Amino acid sequence: MSEPAVPRTRVFITQPVAKAAVGRLRQIAAVTMNPDASRVIGKRALIVAIRRCDILFCLLHDRIDRDVITANPKLRMIAAMSVNPSHIDMETANARGVAVTVVPVLQTETTADLCFGLMIAVARRMVEGDHLVRAGRFPGAQSSYLLGALIHGKTIGLIGGGEFGLDGRHLRHENSVTKFGIEGKIAEKSNATTGSACTRSVTASMAERRFPRSPAPR
Repeated sequence: MSEPAVPRTRVFITQPVAKAAVGRLRQIAAVTMNPDASRVIGKRALIVAIRRCDILFCLLHDRIDRDVITANPKLRMIAAMSVNPSHIDMETANARGVAVTVVPVLQTETTADLCFGLMIAVARRMVEGDHLVRAGRFPGAQSSYLLGALIHGKTIGLIGGGEFGLDGRHLRHENSVTKFGIEGKIAEKSNATTGSACTRSVTASMAERRFPRSPAPR
C-alpha cells in the first residue's frame, strides 16, 4: 500500500518575480502569486491570501504589520525580497515564532547604473526634452532652449556613503569623471578603501560645480 501524499508547503508571492525563481519554487511547493505587477497588493487582499499559505514571499514595498502576521496562526515564514526587514513587524513575528528571511546586498551595480542615468538625464534635461517632443514642440536642432550641462570631466561629490558610495569602482572611470569626494563619517574609511580623491564639505563641493549625489539609505 502506498504511503499517503505529504501536503506541499503553500507559498504566496505578493507580486510577480523572476520566472526562473518561481519555476524553481514550484518544484518544491504549491505556489500562488498575485499576478498584478502594476500595483502593490492591498492589505485586505493580502490578509485573505496569507490565511491560505504557510510561507509569505513579500517584496520591499509590502507592509507586513501585526494584522497581516496574526491573520494566520499557522504562518511559518516570511521570506522578504529586501535587504532588511524594516517593512515587517519583527516584534510580532518573533513573538509568534515566525521566521523572517532577507536577501544579501545585490543591487550595488544596479544602483550605480540608475545613478548615472539620473545624473545624465538631469544634466542634459532629457525628461524636459521628452515632454517637449511628446507635446509636439521642436525648438530646432541647434536651439539653446533646453541647454544642459556637461558631465564629462566633472567631479562627483558623494553626500553619504552606502554600499555604492563605498565602492569606488563604479565612479572612477565612468564617463571620464576625474575624481570624487565623500561627505560624512565614513570619509576616512572610504578614502582608504576606494581611492577617492578628496573629502570636502557639501558647501565646498557645490561651490566647485560638482555633481552632488546622495545615496539612499537602506
